[in-house]
Amino acid sequence: VLQDSIRGADIAFALEYLQDFRGIEAPVTLFKHDAFAGMRVALNDTGDTTAALGALVDVTDGTTFGKFDVRHRFGDHFRANLSCNLFASGKPGTLASSFRKDSFGALDLSYFF
Repeated sequence: VLQDSIRGADIAFALEYLQDFRGIEAPVTLFKHDAFAGMRVALNDTGDTTAALGALVDVTDGTTFGKFDVRHRFGDHFRANLSCNLFASGKPGTLASSFRKDSFGALDLSYFF
């Protein structure tokens, strides 16, 4: 993880490679040969604004799982959160292809007292 601070904002980067070396008798998994890249930006402002995004890509068939999340606090009582998940299957008939229609987005507004 690499982290930097630019004009009061904190930026962190993450890169990771996942490989499953277990034998054929191991349980089925989606993560045999995958690469992850992501970043998080914290603006360090009064609203505690943060944004994070990342993607996990299967390097053998291109199946991609992505995530995007933004949070911001309004005053002492409210927080807004925008979250999006993306599932893109590279090959039909694979275990991951069962998630291809499960992409979604959500906008939440929370009140704290």
